[in-house]
Amino acid sequence: MELTKEELMEMIKAAVRQGAGPSLKGAYSPAEEGAPELMGKLIRKALTSGETPFLPQGVAKEVIKAAERGASVRPYATVRQVSESTGRVPVARPATSAYWVAEDAQPPAESEPQFTYVAWTAHKLKAYTKVTREALEDNSVDIAAEVIDSLGRAIRYTEEQAFWFGDGSGKPTGIDTVIPSSWVIDGTGQGVLEVINAAYTKLPVEFRERARWFANSNTKATLLGLKDTTGRPLLVPSLSGTFPWSIYGRPVVEVPTLPDNVLYFGDMGFYYIFQRKEMELRVTAEGESLTLADEVLVSVSERLDGTLVWDDAGGITPFVKVVNLGQ
Repeated sequence: MELTKEELMEMIKAAVRQGAGPSLKGAYSPAEEGAPELMGKLIRKALTSGETPFLPQGVAKEVIKAAERGASVRPYATVRQVSESTGRVPVARPATSAYWVAEDAQPPAESEPQFTYVAWTAHKLKAYTKVTREALEDNSVDIAAEVIDSLGRAIRYTEEQAFWFGDGSGKPTGIDTVIPSSWVIDGTGQGVLEVINAAYTKLPVEFRERARWFANSNTKATLLGLKDTTGRPLLVPSLSGTFPWSIYGRPVVEVPTLPDNVLYFGDMGFYYIFQRKEMELRVTAEGESLTLADEVLVSVSERLDGTLVWDDAGGITPFVKVVNLGQ
């Protein structure tokens, strides 16, 4: 969901109206509803009244979505809300077998589901900035929108780094970190088309239905010059937002955080994000240092963990990685 600046400000106004106390609500009048300096007036009102405007979680989530363009993991991952800071979730292994049995007989014990357990520990991610009252007074609408947008982008970029390459120490565990070497294809000295075909066929067919290709813009440019055996472009360009770029019918997602000449093919639904606390955005003017500096603190924070649900022994192989593509 993308928001225009006008829509963003309407949401901020509604949020402050919803969470404001009596004196802040008094800052509203029909004449001020459409005023471009409304955000600055509300914050100045909070500074003089001692009240602090907070943005409710639901609205903050929509605001952050405006800065979520380009995310490669969260939109396709399995997100679970959890009520504890630590825990584990059972995941069925796909090694269960089916048997032909007589109608009056019991199936063998091996037919029962087998489970592995995935543990999580919530980690806190936070970004904040300070804005002077002068900036808010002079450029109330533009500054408010820019600050919120930049904080959201910072959070998403840091999330993406951890979701792909995190070591699990104070942050989620990355996809790249847990892919076994047996599922990494080295493209050194091989034709790019040959390597692409190898990656496509290596991923088990049951995972291809939801699978996507992931690469950065430079690797994507390498793929643009390729043709299949019939002479058609391998990477089919997108004609609209409804039909994404694709290879063999599977979407190609551009990921700025990935290195050059590296390509991933897999089902992102096997990456689990355990969300202990949704994104929270707040604006505050409390504190001696803020008062002395005539500043307002704007911050966003969340608590979550993430890991690829991987059970190589049980046969789950949701990702294939290609390195040195075209080298």
